[in-house]
Amino acid sequence: MKLNAVPVIYYHSVKYKRKDNWVHPYVTMLLEKFVKHIQLFKTLGLKTFFMDDLYYHLKGETKLPFKSLLIHFDDGYLDNFIFAYPLLKRYNLKATIWVNPDFIDDTDNRVRPTLEDYWAGKIKLDELNQYDGFINWEEMRLMEKSGVIDFQSHTLTHTQYSVSDKIIDFVSPDTKIDWLHWNLFPEDKPNFFTNPRNKIPLGYPIYESQKGNVAIKYEENGGLTNEIINYVSQNGSENFFKKSNWQDELFSLADELKMKCNNLYKKERKEEYLLRIGKELSDSKLKIENELSKKVNHICWPYGAWNDVTEKLALEHGYITSSIRGDKNIFKKEKFWRVDRIALDNPKYQNELFYFYAIYKLLGYKL
Repeated sequence: MKLNAVPVIYYHSVKYKRKDNWVHPYVTMLLEKFVKHIQLFKTLGLKTFFMDDLYYHLKGETKLPFKSLLIHFDDGYLDNFIFAYPLLKRYNLKATIWVNPDFIDDTDNRVRPTLEDYWAGKIKLDELNQYDGFINWEEMRLMEKSGVIDFQSHTLTHTQYSVSDKIIDFVSPDTKIDWLHWNLFPEDKPNFFTNPRNKIPLGYPIYESQKGNVAIKYEENGGLTNEIINYVSQNGSENFFKKSNWQDELFSLADELKMKCNNLYKKERKEEYLLRIGKELSDSKLKIENELSKKVNHICWPYGAWNDVTEKLALEHGYITSSIRGDKNIFKKEKFWRVDRIALDNPKYQNELFYFYAIYKLLGYKL
């Protein structure tokens, strides 16, 4: 029995009511469900810790108690501040929030209302639920100073990239896609959930893609893309997509253009890939450290996407751990810089029938 294993669980978003018009609504855990998880942790007598504590446990320099737990939130959603943070304070639980500086608005220093304002009778839950987007630096400073929240790096951009010349779809009026919008309009990232996502031109090709940190990018020179966008515009724009065979029409056009044009694509070289990942690691670390006046020691890979190269680069850039699924977090772990995590915001843990499965995952992890 590995009684010295420490489970690390993670969530993303916590809201009073789920907003199904989000690109990924399934990452939201309803407030009532999250409260039950929090109450479960207290009932089990679990003690919560930060990543530095876990690192020294894995390395064998200190040993965390049997009833230890780490709570994580990925991406830095505003609802972490509005809903999760007040509950963590009330129940005396610590958590780490992983943020991407690209999504933090440097011009916004508002402090939005929280669940504490609801408890004080100053605002209704439905009104709180209307606040969307990402936390700002001022809210992060308040959380960090409380001693309840620790902020660490989730890299800089949190995106995906095209990795081949294979087109899998085209942007239509019904398309919901985040990473392509972020790549084309990076300035929109902080307001991605509050502004309409209709800026990608209709007909824009969507290529086969991979998560950014493991992707070797394929970049198109724009010739094929512009031809298809113009074709859609000249053939009815939105009305073009009322045709039953619009996809076949655009795929045929793309194939013709590929045959006519040379040098449409450029593949990212190895040295370019290494420089890009290095920037993801160094720039995010430096930004968080400067804004919050703290040391950033840990990296969590967006989408859980990593490889041996990213892991090596993380260590070279001053990170002492990275979150990688697969290895239990046990005392004196051989690869002590690797951290295993459990997704407790998985939809199956949110269903009442599977509530106790969350308990099983936590307790079973210890064995």
